[in-house]
Amino acid sequence: MFLRRVVIVAGFWLLLTFSFFGQALAGEAAYLGYRVKPGDTLWLLAQRYGTSVAEIQALNKVGTSLNAGQFLYLPVEQQGDAVVYRVQPGDTLYLIAQRHGQEVAAIKAASGLSTDLLYPGQRLLVPIAAAGYRPYRGAAGDTLFLLAQRFSTTPEVLRQINGLASDLLLQGQLLQLPADRTATADRGAGERFPAPPPPQ
Repeated sequence: MFLRRVVIVAGFWLLLTFSFFGQALAGEAAYLGYRVKPGDTLWLLAQRYGTSVAEIQALNKVGTSLNAGQFLYLPVEQQGDAVVYRVQPGDTLYLIAQRHGQEVAAIKAASGLSTDLLYPGQRLLVPIAAAGYRPYRGAAGDTLFLLAQRFSTTPEVLRQINGLASDLLLQGQLLQLPADRTATADRGAGERFPAPPPPQ
């Protein structure tokens, strides 16, 4: 009887612990580096990525106004190897692709679209990485220098292909990295891994 009670109590705490950590892992924050475009507002960015103005302000320590070219960290919803984007009035697949340095075809394929037609509120999946690159989610202790060593490239290339403003990385930050870690090692010493254009 005593042993049975111990087993039941142990099972309860195991289930509780699993549930707690499962929720924590499922709810881990993801962040996207983003360059402000003309016409962007905090409210509009919050609507696109399912966050709040207050959260963007707190994360970036900014006020109410934005400047074109300004770098922001945006809290986003990650789904697999893509980011969830919520269509706003006036959006087109071309504009969305330009903002993310992606191809229209890649967004259509990830989102299961058979047409270019969009409607406000529609949820799209925008791939984190361009063709030839791999998506990566920043972990505790990551630096651009360490990632560059791991993927046979340079911090400068990583900054360029991700449009980063500095070497600062957040835990949970979404990046694109060279897909073939031997690609640069097989090239001449002065050559660099080819980089896709950064988000416009």
